Amino acid sequence: MSLSKTGSEHVRRDAKNGDAGTRAGLAWLLYGAFLVQFAAAALAWILVERGMSGAVLHETWWPTLAIGLPFATLGVVVAFRRPEQPFGWLFLGIGLADAATLLAREIAAVLFALQGASGAVAAVSWLHSMLNWITLGGLAVVLVLFPTGRPRPRWSRYVLWVLGAGAVCGWID
Repeated sequence: MSLSKTGSEHVRRDAKNGDAGTRAGLAWLLYGAFLVQFAAAALAWILVERGMSGAVLHETWWPTLAIGLPFATLGVVVAFRRPEQPFGWLFLGIGLADAATLLAREIAAVLFALQGASGAVAAVSWLHSMLNWITLGGLAVVLVLFPTGRPRPRWSRYVLWVLGAGAVCGWID
């Protein structure tokens, strides 16, 4: 961003970077979507699984709290302050995918409680496993792009292609 040539206080938006206010709003909107997914999953757990005897939080909850919440929170802070930085958006994406993983698992539990084993339960369970791949792939992409936001060594581009091909093969399986 730079001041206009007239020296006025108006800030000219750089066309290459887009409107920073819109990007900041999008960052908060995505963080809100993360919180809604997380709250919906918690509500599903409370309504369905908590009432069952011996119900405990599923092992999926703890990794989501350890990965999804910090990544989404850090992502919204970075994306809000530095919207041109790809790491904020990657972190937000990882957090969203992780919360969606948890929500898909709880939707599968609700469907199983209502219908028993069905095609819908299988489809949502498949979605759950695919979202896990997206979360892991996002973490790998962060490692490849660190610290500059661009793949630096020549081999890192090949790593990204192998990760993409592995994700496609995982989805097909």
